[in-house]
Amino acid sequence: MLACIEQYLVSHSDQSQDFLSSILNLQRDRLISTFQRFLDEQLRAIEETKVQTKKRSGMLSFVVIFPNFVARLEHSLGSTNTDVRLLVNQAYGRIVKTVFDSLDAIAKEADSMNADDKEQLNIHILTMG
Repeated sequence: MLACIEQYLVSHSDQSQDFLSSILNLQRDRLISTFQRFLDEQLRAIEETKVQTKKRSGMLSFVVIFPNFVARLEHSLGSTNTDVRLLVNQAYGRIVKTVFDSLDAIAKEADSMNADDKEQLNIHILTMG
């Protein structure tokens, strides 16, 4: 919807339809803020993902969903070169950065857990010996 409004505003910017332009600009601003809120909620959900390394197998849910999200967004955008494309590209960058930061945090957490497990194993071995 945002892409359609943006394309209409670009193609009809030279016409003297001030009322329609002002309404569409207001709607575009609302849609942009809605998209930003949606993106912030998704990023928060990715950051709050807690993984139990002993019980977890397979891919993380946000990694599985991301390609479908991109495909649907790209299908909706089409081949536009407007401000919406810049907004979406920035959103992709933020999502990818958050995903990799979360994966790094999960990996560090898994490494620290493994170190603790090794220490407990060493303590049991020392106790037995």
